[in-house]
Amino acid sequence: MESIKSAMASTNQIFNTEVFGKRNFAALDDIYTLDARILPPGAPMISGREAIKAFWGTMIESINATSGILESVDVMPAGDGVVEIGRATLKPHR
Repeated sequence: MESIKSAMASTNQIFNTEVFGKRNFAALDDIYTLDARILPPGAPMISGREAIKAFWGTMIESINATSGILESVDVMPAGDGVVEIGRATLKPHR
């Protein structure tokens, strides 16, 4: 499980540097699987990589986020894969 957590930390760094730092939304292909799901606070679940890419692109652009940190809070085995509970902290442009 530690190697999975380490790999997720590396993936989260791609999110932080590429998606936020460079607005490289194509990098989300390296972060989310085709059947990934996210559950943003106060919103319905978003399923699938393309829908997740649209969500992040809209979110980052709409608040003109200047930085963001994606971090894993918990990682649990689930069948043949894992479930990650994560947190995104966005810093909007003021």
